[in-house]
Amino acid sequence: MTKPLRRNRAFLLLWSGQAAVSLGGSVAAVAYPFLALLATGSAAGAGAVAFAGLATGTLLRLPGGVLADRWALRPLLIWSDTVRAVVTGTLVAAVAAGRLTFAHLMVATVVTAACAACAEPAQTIAVRYVVPAAQLPHALAQNEARGHLAGLGGQPLGGWLYGLGVGLPLVAHALSHVAGGLTVALIRRPLGTGRVVDTPLWTDLRTGLRHLWGDRFLRSTLLVAAAFQFVFAGLGLVIIAGAAAAGTPAVHVGTALALAGVGGLLGAWAAPRVQRRLPLVALVRMFGWTSAACLALMAVLPHVYAAGVLLGVVYFFATPANAMLVAAQMNVTPPHLQGRVISAAMLVAGCAAPLGPLAGGALFEWTGRPVTFIAFAACAAATTVCGARSARIDGS
Repeated sequence: MTKPLRRNRAFLLLWSGQAAVSLGGSVAAVAYPFLALLATGSAAGAGAVAFAGLATGTLLRLPGGVLADRWALRPLLIWSDTVRAVVTGTLVAAVAAGRLTFAHLMVATVVTAACAACAEPAQTIAVRYVVPAAQLPHALAQNEARGHLAGLGGQPLGGWLYGLGVGLPLVAHALSHVAGGLTVALIRRPLGTGRVVDTPLWTDLRTGLRHLWGDRFLRSTLLVAAAFQFVFAGLGLVIIAGAAAAGTPAVHVGTALALAGVGGLLGAWAAPRVQRRLPLVALVRMFGWTSAACLALMAVLPHVYAAGVLLGVVYFFATPANAMLVAAQMNVTPPHLQGRVISAAMLVAGCAAPLGPLAGGALFEWTGRPVTFIAFAACAAATTVCGARSARIDGS
C-alpha cells in the first residue's frame, strides 16, 4: 500500500525547502516593486526591472531544462539557491550603505532569474523521484498549494518588513534560499545522477520544443496560458503602483495580496474533487471567464483589499487547472525528456510574461488604473474565446 504524502520524508523535505524559497519569493514580490519605485521614481522604471527578470527567466527556461536533464538534480538545486542567497546579500549590503542603484537592482534581478530558470524544472522533475506516479497529480497540487500558502504569509510579511526597514525583506529573501539548499541536501533518496550526452546543446533545446509542439492540445492550451501570463505578470505591478500612488502602506498591500493566496489554498484543497468532475478544457474555460470578470471589477473597485479578494477568486480556479495540465504533460512525456519538455512548456506559457509589466506600467502612467484593468480584462476575455475555439478545432 502506498503511504500518504504526509508520511513521505523525501517529499516533505523537498516540499518544505521549496516552501521556504517560495515564502522568500513572496516577500520579495512585494518588496522589489517598492524598491524599484524607490530606485527609479516611476512605475515604468519599475516595469523595466520586472521585464528584465521575466525576460531572463523566459529566455533561459529551455537551457535550464536541458541542464536539469543532463546534470544531477541535487547539486543543481543547491547551487541555484546558493548563488541567489549571495546575490540577494549584495542588495542587503547596498541598502544598508544607502547605495542601492537601478543598475545594481537590475543585475541582481537578472542573475536571480537565471538561477530560478535552472531550479524550477529541476524541482518539478525531483517530485518524480520522491513520489509514485499515481500520486503525482496530488503532489503537484500540493506544490500549487505551497505557492499560495507562501503568498498568504509572505506578502503581508514582505509589506510589514519593508515598513520596518527597507533591507529587511531582502534579508528574509536571502535566508529563504539558504533554507532551500539545506533541505535538498538532507534528502537521502537519489534525485537523479545526470547523464553523459554527445548531442549538441541546441539539439536538446529543439527536442523539448518539438515534443511539446507535436501535441495539438498541449500546444493550444499553452498558447492560451501565454496570454494569461502576460495579463497576470503585469497585474501585480499595477496593483502595487496604484496603492503606492494612493499612499497605501506597504503592509496593507501585502495583506491584500495575501488574500489571493487564500483562494489558491482553497483551490488546492478542492483540486482533487474538481479534477475528477471536470475535464481540463472546462477548467481552463471556467478560469478564463472568471479572470475576465474579476479584472473588470477591479477597474471599478479601487480599494486594494477588493483587488486581493478578486484575485483570490481567480486563483481558486487557476490552481486545479494548472496542476491538471502539468500532470497531463508529465504523464505523457518520457522520463529522459522531462526537463526539456517542462522547460519548453514554461517557455511557451511564459513567453509573453516579460511584456506584462512593461505594458502595465506604461498603461498605468499614461491612462491610469481603471483603463489598465479594463484592458487586461478585455485581453483575458479574448484569450478565453480563442482558447474555446482552439479546443473545438482539436476535438477536445
